Amino acid sequence: AAGGVDGQKDGTWGFHTTREKNPWWRVDLGRSMALERILIFNRCDHTRGRRNDRICVWISDTPDGFARVYRHDGTPFGGQPDGNPLSVPMKGHQARYVRLGLEETESFHLDEVEIYAVGDESNVALGRPATQSSSGEWSAPPKLHSSAAPPSILPRAIIRWLHE
Repeated sequence: AAGGVDGQKDGTWGFHTTREKNPWWRVDLGRSMALERILIFNRCDHTRGRRNDRICVWISDTPDGFARVYRHDGTPFGGQPDGNPLSVPMKGHQARYVRLGLEETESFHLDEVEIYAVGDESNVALGRPATQSSSGEWSAPPKLHSSAAPPSILPRAIIRWLHE
């Protein structure tokens, strides 16, 4: 799940769930804050991320009790390689937890998620703790298998593996 907020955008996937009913991914921003927008970077490889055309956004101040604040209209969107990520206006909604997901049986995967608070131009989700509903066989993103990934975000076992 951490691959969704690691700052690396390459058009593949930062996280990937199994095929399941209502898959989701969630980030803990650490404290409640007024949100301005969320940028969602889809996969831009051979799948084009079509599974995410009806992506939803839920928010909460607790790890439970989420309220849906957005459901995408089905228009395809892209990500880093094509410069066309989905921008979701948050209109100052308060939240500590932001959850993205699908309301169907499918796999869920994105390249990266950036969250911006009102009056803050920095990505407040970068490096924050993230979880997901399940871990698919592709949960270890390909971008973590290259030495280009910043070591500060990699678990020690992966760092050791990269240097072997």
